[in-house]
Amino acid sequence: EGNYARVRTYTYDITNRLVRYEKRNPRTGKVQLRLIRISALPFQDIVTSTFYFRRYGNFTVGAQTSFPLFAGGRFQEVRFLVVRKERIDTVFGEMEVFRVVPSENLSPEGVFKRKGKVVFWFTADSRHLPVKVSAEVAVGSVSAVLVDAKGMGFDLRKDYERRRKKTLMEKILSGVIGGE
Repeated sequence: EGNYARVRTYTYDITNRLVRYEKRNPRTGKVQLRLIRISALPFQDIVTSTFYFRRYGNFTVGAQTSFPLFAGGRFQEVRFLVVRKERIDTVFGEMEVFRVVPSENLSPEGVFKRKGKVVFWFTADSRHLPVKVSAEVAVGSVSAVLVDAKGMGFDLRKDYERRRKKTLMEKILSGVIGGE
């Protein structure tokens, strides 16, 4: 808002188990420096936590996965709870997903600071791809959806197109589309 500006830099020194946190005001040149001890290894940050959970989390309804997180200039324990399995519409068609809610302390700083609930939707297959996230933040709400995904042995967009064409052909052959 206005001409407010800050530059925050985090430098991770794993060998010495320290985080160098530098907060700089570009207009005044004022710099604040803080050294923070890394309390546990491995740990995640606000961005990598979702991918860590995707790979190592327990995707059983009712299960929680906990791990150390560095966010907001401090270390804390964060938990991801698998609330339920459900079906949602995505750009890849209807998908079976896990609805996952992180603990209240999963929150970045600034305008995206958490002000309410955060919900992730991960595919219910072995890849556990994050297809959607919704969050209530300081400036309102934020939503993100996965619009394309390719990896080793999969291409979600092509898979969806194949399924769509197959379903269309099945409807034509059964007489649902095109009459008798």
